[in-house]
Amino acid sequence: MKRNCSKKRFFLNLFLSPSPGFTLIELLVTISIMAILFGLGVAKYIEFNRRQTVVQAANELKANLRLTQDKALSAEKDCRATKCGGSDDLCGNEAGEEALDGWYLVFTGSPYQSYQIYGQCEGIIFPDSPKTVDLTSKGVLITPSVNPIHFYPLGLGVEEAATINLSNGSMTQTVTVNEGGEIF
Repeated sequence: MKRNCSKKRFFLNLFLSPSPGFTLIELLVTISIMAILFGLGVAKYIEFNRRQTVVQAANELKANLRLTQDKALSAEKDCRATKCGGSDDLCGNEAGEEALDGWYLVFTGSPYQSYQIYGQCEGIIFPDSPKTVDLTSKGVLITPSVNPIHFYPLGLGVEEAATINLSNGSMTQTVTVNEGGEIF
């Protein structure tokens, strides 16, 4: 008889004692918490990525404004006879040589999502294929207070101060050009 009792107790202990595994409730709670944390992480990553896209576009615009400003400061021009140069395709105060109006950064598209950089001599635009930057794929919209931004040659500043806002809907970055040509 004793044997029977001990066998019963063994089987009862086997099925009723706490097991070393996890219950279904514990597993569901753990998986739910992990899913919530993963969802929050993905949302923050997407927000960070959008913010960085606008910051990168603003930094690229500042770099291109400085490039435009540098070309105007150095009075860089296309010296071909069909552009700014004289009759012998040289620049150098020759008779018939066109004066440099300046360098321009012009916003294009509707709404503005791209811009071009070019120089101008007496109404003649150069180079033949202006540098173009397109922000359409980044989803960034540009809202300039002035279009175009005209940098005068030899460090004479800009025609008019400008404030340029770049936005992707959730974030906005502002780039400013004052009348002295300083870029912030």
